[in-house]
Amino acid sequence: NMKNKMIPKIGLAITTSLLSWNISFAQTIDSYIPSQKNIEARKEFQDNKFGIFIHWGIYSMLAQGEWYMTNHNIDWREYEKLASGFYPSRFNAAEWVSAIKASGAKYICITSRHHDGFSMFHTQQSDFNIVEDYPAGGNTGKGTGRTNGHGDWPSYYRFMNNQLTELLTNYGPIGAIWFDGVWDRPSDFDWQLKEQYDLIHKLQPACLIGNNHHRDVYAGEDIQIFERDVPGENTAGYSTQAISALPLETCQTMNGCLLYTSPSPRDRT
Repeated sequence: NMKNKMIPKIGLAITTSLLSWNISFAQTIDSYIPSQKNIEARKEFQDNKFGIFIHWGIYSMLAQGEWYMTNHNIDWREYEKLASGFYPSRFNAAEWVSAIKASGAKYICITSRHHDGFSMFHTQQSDFNIVEDYPAGGNTGKGTGRTNGHGDWPSYYRFMNNQLTELLTNYGPIGAIWFDGVWDRPSDFDWQLKEQYDLIHKLQPACLIGNNHHRDVYAGEDIQIFERDVPGENTAGYSTQAISALPLETCQTMNGCLLYTSPSPRDRT
């Protein structure tokens, strides 16, 4: 799952970058040595302090949370039909950005593709995206982008790397790639993160990498993420990792999930 921060994954999640003590922006982990542009980007991210996390996709129409398909055991063949009705004709990016700037936020993280597999950009790797008239008018011939068979991980890695290449070559400077996952596999499972991280830094050396894996930081990561807790606390049950010297970010929700739900007694103002 990928989410990208644009600096030019509805209830909004609040993301705050926190200062870690004795911070070293040039910290190296194993063999990864960040470029000078990357170190400068870390410092900018650290100074930004406050960003807005937008979860937006076909699940938004249901107003039941971004994990609706999984939590309610919806067959993916039924869930994918939502795409044909997703037509946000009144979407105005300028209005969104103006409102976010007025809040004092300095960056935006948006779900370019969440766990349901629907891409919120014009990808050539799958018809299952916001631009194509899925399933009727898709032109890639690749359907939802699902692999050839269950557990075909090499096919999935190629798909992910191709999508990362699209995001990092077609949309100008990207502030960061925000990964979410790895916790649904055994701890020794090989996600080929090094290959993905190397690809990102090759295409955009200043692009920061963060991974919400709830583990200690891996080589190639530039920021450390804490989900629904500040570093050093673990009230949500996700944050057992050690605090690194990297710039830190806590992703905090305004309700029990990462987008608007209705009705929801958990919504807070």
